[in-house]
Amino acid sequence: MARRNTSVRMFFTFHMPLIYAYHTRMGRSVRGIGKWFGEFLIPTLLLFLLADDWSLQHVMDYLLLTLLVYSLYEVGYLWNDTYTIRKEKNPTLRLNHKELAYVLSHKSTIYEIRLLLAVFITLYVLMEHDWSTGSLRAILAAWSILLVYALYNTVRGHLSFVLHLLLLMLRYTSAWLLVSKGSLLSMLMLTLFIFPLPIMMEIVAKGKFGITYRFTSWYLKDYSKRYLFRLKYYSLLCLVYALFSLNYFVLTGYFIMYEIMLYLSLGKHKRP
Repeated sequence: MARRNTSVRMFFTFHMPLIYAYHTRMGRSVRGIGKWFGEFLIPTLLLFLLADDWSLQHVMDYLLLTLLVYSLYEVGYLWNDTYTIRKEKNPTLRLNHKELAYVLSHKSTIYEIRLLLAVFITLYVLMEHDWSTGSLRAILAAWSILLVYALYNTVRGHLSFVLHLLLLMLRYTSAWLLVSKGSLLSMLMLTLFIFPLPIMMEIVAKGKFGITYRFTSWYLKDYSKRYLFRLKYYSLLCLVYALFSLNYFVLTGYFIMYEIMLYLSLGKHKRP
């Protein structure tokens, strides 16, 4: 019975979207899920709903596209956690020996099920929206994750930061592209400053991949002070966006409240 339960757990962990992210990126904890909700799910849902009418159908569209994004994004996670780590001097080991052996022995099935689910969601979204420009943009962005992740898992160096930034951008904005209005370039630039850029600024300041830049001391001298940096960043951004768009002002306002909460509760500790 125990062996059967283990097999079932392994199947869902590695074949189903979001469960693998919970297993390896959220710390398998309520706290980890809470941070994912606060930093990804709630703000991206707000971005999606503020771009159009609030309706049950739009919420369903958002959830399906988020499932599509994670189904594809976790293919990159899996590749990184099983193959890319072999090229790194000090890799982050997220899988134990049994889990690693399971992935390597079931890799074809894992990728096939994930890609099949992604294809079904893709066809549903495209047909539901009559192959509209928005649906095509959202689907193209989501599937581009595979290409960018392939490059990211192959390259290590200064280019890695650019690819990582692009991955963050695709993860945060793919669903929103379905309903975004106005100039696509300007909207993407505005969204860039809200989501991926501050995350990437922290990653660069931390010296990921063993690469450091002197200019990071201009905005974050001590990585342990990153919560204060975020609070200052979003406060300034909120003032700027108040001149451009009510929707973006609301989003930055949300992040100010969220970062105040983090700063008060975790500001003096390292991020888990």
